[in-house]
Amino acid sequence: MAKGKYEKWMTKEGKAVLANWARIGLTDEQIAHNMGISPSTYYVWKKKFPEISETIKDGKDVIDAVVVNALIKQAKAGNMQAITFWLRNRMPEYFRDNSYKELNEAQAAKAKEDARRAKAEADIMEAKAKRETSENTSNITINIKPIQQDGGNDSAD
Repeated sequence: MAKGKYEKWMTKEGKAVLANWARIGLTDEQIAHNMGISPSTYYVWKKKFPEISETIKDGKDVIDAVVVNALIKQAKAGNMQAITFWLRNRMPEYFRDNSYKELNEAQAAKAKEDARRAKAEADIMEAKAKRETSENTSNITINIKPIQQDGGNDSAD
């Protein structure tokens, strides 16, 4: 019976490779690619095989701790970018970057105003067209000449 492809990653060596990929900061999609599987299969395996999931989580925890420590060190040293990043992510209710939200709201308001203006211009053009059509047809004079009948006699008298 053939071994399942996942079994390679359940070995001591396989788990060491997975942990290393996670530790160097690869995304789940990159790890799946390196494993030779699709991201959907990767997520199924993480749910189905806790050893794989835990190995990757442990690897990510290591790098996350290193990055957090470096960030804290930079923030303590007065690095404003590090301080801003920390505050926005740790206390987003107080330090959230609202510029995207405000930009989206402004774009939505402008789009609404543009649509209102376009409709008003279309209504004005339609009213002008109706008025011009009405004025042009009211000045038309139709001359109808009566048809004379000579009694059906084609001879000259």
